[in-house]
Amino acid sequence: MDTLQKAMNRWLEELPHLLVADLLDDKLRAQGVKLSKRKRGELADKILNEQLEAFDFDDGRKVSGKRNITIQFTETDSEFIEKKFMKFMEHLPALIDHLMGKASQSVLSTLKRRWPSESQVRRRDLNGFRKRLQERWGDGLEKLCMLITIAREYGSELNKDAGRPRHWIAADVVRVADGMLAEHWDVLQDEATKAESRSGLPMFGTTFPE
Repeated sequence: MDTLQKAMNRWLEELPHLLVADLLDDKLRAQGVKLSKRKRGELADKILNEQLEAFDFDDGRKVSGKRNITIQFTETDSEFIEKKFMKFMEHLPALIDHLMGKASQSVLSTLKRRWPSESQVRRRDLNGFRKRLQERWGDGLEKLCMLITIAREYGSELNKDAGRPRHWIAADVVRVADGMLAEHWDVLQDEATKAESRSGLPMFGTTFPE
């Protein structure tokens, strides 16, 4: 969407240039002159930048001598450009909705087409991460899982003995500096019930606390 917004901003910035170029085309054609889109754009730039002195340009025709052409802008022309601009602004919300709908369809279509290969890349990256994690921390993670299981089982019994209806979920956050423990935080929370779970999933395992 950011790309769409940038494109829309760029187009809005160019809108005055386009309106002036169209008006120039009408005035030049009335004098029998037909310029290319690029030439009209150059002429519109000069006018918008207030470079109003006389200048020469080649309209591409093979004729001898030069032809003097005068272009005048009246109050009526200014009102005409303003009305066209306001009319465009009135239709801008509908245009944005249309463009966003087209962009969403394009993104979805592209994602559907690319997803099989994209999914393979994601699975490969995830499997690679798991492999590296296991190689680096496998032994420690296994012991950690064992400790969590022990804590869960013993914690359940302690909760019952203490009259607590639910497990405590504990998390330890540590900061290590220069290979030494620098900071340590504990976070404690009652295990979420099914009614409290926003995801609809238990915090641990496959069952909710009773």
